[in-house]
Amino acid sequence: MRQETESEIRYLDLIDDLLGCPGVTPPQGGSGFGRGAVRFQRKIFVMFVRGRLVLKSAEVAVYGGGPRAGLGQLGPRAVILRG
Repeated sequence: MRQETESEIRYLDLIDDLLGCPGVTPPQGGSGFGRGAVRFQRKIFVMFVRGRLVLKSAEVAVYGGGPRAGLGQLGPRAVILRG
């Protein structure tokens, strides 16, 4: 069995914190794009992709120091955080 990384554990903690907010739904699971994403009002808000936390914002277009390769489906409002 694979052990979760510190970043994955922190993402799971973030999910727990966000789930108490109105309009927030947990990851759907299953397969396909967005299966591990937290949604706000049915739209992807935050997800964990290839070891990086990715936030989607309605107002800003910032790429937080990370490459966008492989994140095209998120659109221009994706914010990639290093940590």
